[in-house]
Amino acid sequence: MILKFHKRFEKRYSKLSQKLQIKIDATLEIFQNNPHDPSLRNHALKGSLSDK
Repeated sequence: MILKFHKRFEKRYSKLSQKLQIKIDATLEIFQNNPHDPSLRNHALKGSLSDK
């Protein structure tokens, strides 16, 4: 899976502490390997954002 990030995300990410960047990187790696991993605490979208 290829992830693309908005330039605002990249700018804000670069301003975060190294410790927080490492946590984000670990979470993104989990998401890339298994988007349905329970540790991500995903849930189905509701309302107008739900997949019809």
